[in-house]
Amino acid sequence: MAVRLLLASVLVGSVSAQFPRACTHAGALKSQTCCPVWEQDGSVCGERSGRGSCQSVVGPQTPGYSGRDFRMAWPSSFYRRLCVCNGPFSGFDCSECKEGYRGPRCQWRRLTVRRALHEMGWAERRRFVNRLVLAKTTISQRYVILVSRNTSEAGSPTFRNASVYDVCTWVHYVAAKPIKTKDDPNFAHMGPAFAVWHRRYLLFFEKEMRHLTGDEGFFLPYWNWTLSPTCDICTDGLMGRNGPSGTLLPPSPFANWETLCTYDGGDEENFHLICPGPIEGKTLLMRNPGKDRRADRLPPASDIWKCLQIRQFDSFPFNQYAPFSFRNSIEASLGSLQFELLYKTTDQALDCCILQAKGLKPMDLNGLSDPYVKVHLLPGACKGNKLKTRTVRNSLNPVWNETLTYHGLTQEDMARKTLRISVCDEDKLSHNDFIGETRVPLRKLRANQRKHFNMVLERPPPLAFIHQQ
Repeated sequence: MAVRLLLASVLVGSVSAQFPRACTHAGALKSQTCCPVWEQDGSVCGERSGRGSCQSVVGPQTPGYSGRDFRMAWPSSFYRRLCVCNGPFSGFDCSECKEGYRGPRCQWRRLTVRRALHEMGWAERRRFVNRLVLAKTTISQRYVILVSRNTSEAGSPTFRNASVYDVCTWVHYVAAKPIKTKDDPNFAHMGPAFAVWHRRYLLFFEKEMRHLTGDEGFFLPYWNWTLSPTCDICTDGLMGRNGPSGTLLPPSPFANWETLCTYDGGDEENFHLICPGPIEGKTLLMRNPGKDRRADRLPPASDIWKCLQIRQFDSFPFNQYAPFSFRNSIEASLGSLQFELLYKTTDQALDCCILQAKGLKPMDLNGLSDPYVKVHLLPGACKGNKLKTRTVRNSLNPVWNETLTYHGLTQEDMARKTLRISVCDEDKLSHNDFIGETRVPLRKLRANQRKHFNMVLERPPPLAFIHQQ
């Protein structure tokens, strides 16, 4: 029941958290009413045609504007009366059909069959790319985006025009902004709604593309990346090639696309800031396959098959630490590690207290791991500077509470060296498996002051990066 309630609140509170252009004028905001007139019959919410009616969607106990986070009380943060649609009708004015229905009265059932890019002919691929370009260059007539320097101030929202494509990316941007911190679950990731939220998000994207193009058969094709060891859609004719820095190269039409809402006022932890920086001209699209240390590769077919064998959709605690979880497996969480560091100047010693790990990726056939932690200083990979903890058997949430100490570290060493902390799975019958790592530049430590860390594990950086350490 708790999972279903969480899913419901996330779906209503984030994918649906768009701002129809017709509901952002002063009168609608003041009355907290978003009940536009359906143009075809001239009535609010298409009530004359039986499509829907304007109703209160909140009760007397529903919270009003949330100074902490307007998503928590959506839609009552802005609207307390909305169009409630009947039967197969949907949309902010009940002018649309629910997914799977078509026709002037939404009376026909229709199944959308999405095809792979590899199955589409040259003309179909070209048409798909051209339509994406059209979406990026056409101002949405249906929605605007919220861009406020401080959303905690009730009554002072600012809205701006955006292209159809940018409206859709804004929805993901807002849903993925932190609730507590950027390492904790948000409305779109690290929780039970991950797969379902993104499914509904893509349906919203398809719907807006159908409105734009007038093509009721439009669909987003999928990419089967297991067919090639490289990004075989990163070509001039499809999604574009990238240069060494990750920027897309001409003649791809995506090479000059500017990103939306990439600057959060220098405070990624603060949800109150919604696109506070420049809307245009900030940064270009970036894509650099294999160079992101958090996800240096796409999962091979064998990993996908393993995910599909997990019978339980999600498990307690329903976040990035959930074991035996299909949802957590497809999010590719490696887990997190808690540790403390203390540099003692009088002893020239660095204490590395390895506390515990949570939600480690299972590496063994029994769905568990036999984890241990090893640390070493970079640069320098000699055996003498590598230390390790004991192994904890059959655990994804191991506790070590073990201190590893480096002696003879000078202030100069602390200024130039980086501590690499790796979590591995011990395998007595084969080679040990790497799970994940984190790195701490020692210059960030203050002498004689213990510092606590709770770090999300990452994949190792490219070899060239390691050689530079």
